[in-house]
Amino acid sequence: MELHTNRSPFPPGTEDTRGPPLDEVVREMEQHPLHREIYFRPAHALVSIMEGARCRVCACLFSGPNTSSQGFYCGGWYCAQFPRDPTFTSFVATCVGLQDAFYDHLLENGGHLFEKLQGLTAHQEWWWVTLNVFRQACELSLDILGPRWRELLAQHYGSDVGRVIKGIQEMRIIPSEYYKYKHCSFIVELKNGTEYVFDPTGVQFGPEWSLLSPYDNYMGRVRSSTGTWQQVQRLGANAERSRRSRSDGHHRHKH
Repeated sequence: MELHTNRSPFPPGTEDTRGPPLDEVVREMEQHPLHREIYFRPAHALVSIMEGARCRVCACLFSGPNTSSQGFYCGGWYCAQFPRDPTFTSFVATCVGLQDAFYDHLLENGGHLFEKLQGLTAHQEWWWVTLNVFRQACELSLDILGPRWRELLAQHYGSDVGRVIKGIQEMRIIPSEYYKYKHCSFIVELKNGTEYVFDPTGVQFGPEWSLLSPYDNYMGRVRSSTGTWQQVQRLGANAERSRRSRSDGHHRHKH
């Protein structure tokens, strides 16, 4: 799957709409410190967006010749968490392609209306639009991307190099009240036994929420940033997904 870099990041028909100047938004944020009582909203992510160029996969800050392109990837050279081998690179490309496919699905089906901001660089604008497109779409990502993962498993994805993916599980976490609602992602177990969290919509909370993270790293950050932590409950392969019950823990649902 190819990385989309030349498409417009805005929903069709909205390219010419102008929003408030960036300095006004930042000034408003400075007047409202991010206390626990304040619910997260997209403008809060501007702080991390303005920190510098980030890799869309591992979320690390980096500088290089490709930092001016939209949706760039550091190639793993700035992230010690990722192995540098062709097999894993192919897996990363698949994750990026799935996120792009879900992005396109959201745009084609209306997506969220959001304010454009004046004064953003191309890099900053890409993040601002992307986090707004994925806002509150994590539950839907399970419905749209879950079947795509199952297709890859049925096709023995990566079988030419020994079948890269061993299994996929859905996961729900309960962040702090700051984030206001549950968040969903996928746990991907590779053939070598390592587990990665594929979080296509985590970017809605800011670019520091990486698309792909080692499981332990992801959970360690969730613990420190959300306060409450509960054990993961492993659900059976045929367990019915419950959308109605609110849980105080993290849940996995196997594919």
